[in-house]
Amino acid sequence: MKKSMSSTHNSSEFIENFEQVVDSLIVEPKLILELDLYCENNPDLTITVDGQTYYDQCITKDTVSINIEHEYQSTECAIKMLLHGKTQDDTVLDEQGNIVLDKHILIKRMVINNFEIYSQHHIEPSFIYDKIKYCDGNGQEQLDANKMGFWLNNHSLNITYTQPFYKWFIKDNNQASYTKNMDFTRSDDNLSQNVEQAAQEAFDSLKLIK
Repeated sequence: MKKSMSSTHNSSEFIENFEQVVDSLIVEPKLILELDLYCENNPDLTITVDGQTYYDQCITKDTVSINIEHEYQSTECAIKMLLHGKTQDDTVLDEQGNIVLDKHILIKRMVINNFEIYSQHHIEPSFIYDKIKYCDGNGQEQLDANKMGFWLNNHSLNITYTQPFYKWFIKDNNQASYTKNMDFTRSDDNLSQNVEQAAQEAFDSLKLIK
């Protein structure tokens, strides 16, 4: 029993030390936002970060890719994506009242700082529903909204986080988290021998450097 308790304590210590090593090595000076969008009926989209406009266009193509890089100005970063300029004439109905043409935008892929939030291959549901806010023109959150698209005028998707993004991303996120270049998946209760060994080696390396 003592051995088991000692092993658990050591594993927790390794994790804490390993996280400190990661924090010291990972430098995140900016936001990198990657979007792939599907658009219908020439929607107008504005994207701002910390109040600075990075994209403001009428999208005339069916698909568009947007890449934004923003140097952090403070510890908090606020992303806002807004559909605007839509009128009643932009929704066309047939004789039965079915929508046959509607100005809207669908998010097909979203990646933030190498973390794949949404795509046809991967979805981060807890992030999408807990950390993205879909708001009306008055800034009121719409809890029943589809957060991977824009259908209503002056409605926006809002993401506000404290950088570094990776820490905010994995906090309270119990789902497996995958990135393009890194795998941050981890289970504290079932710490693998490889991860424990890596944590120990990283910690020992720091002690040698000091």
